[in-house]
Amino acid sequence: MVHLKRNKVPKTWPIPRKGTKYVVVMKEGIEQGIPLLIAIRDILKYARKRKEVKYILNNIEVKINNKIVYDERRGLMLFDILAFPSIKEYYRLTINKNKKFDLEKINENEAKERIAKIENKKKIDNKTIQLNLLGGQNYIYDKDCKVGDSIIIDLEANKIKEIIPAKEGMKALVFEGKHLGQRGKIKKIDEDYCIISTEEGEDIKALIKHIIVVK
Repeated sequence: MVHLKRNKVPKTWPIPRKGTKYVVVMKEGIEQGIPLLIAIRDILKYARKRKEVKYILNNIEVKINNKIVYDERRGLMLFDILAFPSIKEYYRLTINKNKKFDLEKINENEAKERIAKIENKKKIDNKTIQLNLLGGQNYIYDKDCKVGDSIIIDLEANKIKEIIPAKEGMKALVFEGKHLGQRGKIKKIDEDYCIISTEEGEDIKALIKHIIVVK
């Protein structure tokens, strides 16, 4: 499927509900992120038409997670890094309080790292563990970590740089569920749920599988 009717796109996509009948569909699945086309045209407003986005991708170096991209249907997933090195513009895909995907402007050093959540662990041998991450990536790791923790990936070296443990006192973002887009500190963890004290001072209850721990 290359296109989707506009009224069928996820509510997290930051596009008007009215407009052209069809919207381009990202290759990786419509619920987990947004197409690069929407990021460049609708959020950053670097272009007005799909044709202009294609021109940018073919003539200006554009990177996602330190890899050059050319396809406007390429998916930009949660916390992916979008970079325009020639104009020194760098962004991180996040979710805002309006429950929409958004691009957070960051600096060049911040663009060298990406946060990802550990969704599963698989033992390969006595010392080696394969980490399955939110978004589908896999990494081999031999140090202590657990499902629900986050990792910091060094995009230049393509290796895990740091573990961010999912524990009380750590910052978190809710990326699914009723409280989508809320940020705050983890106040309490109780089996499958956690209590988060939001930036507005409100306590909310969210499933652990719906949050990602951040710096």
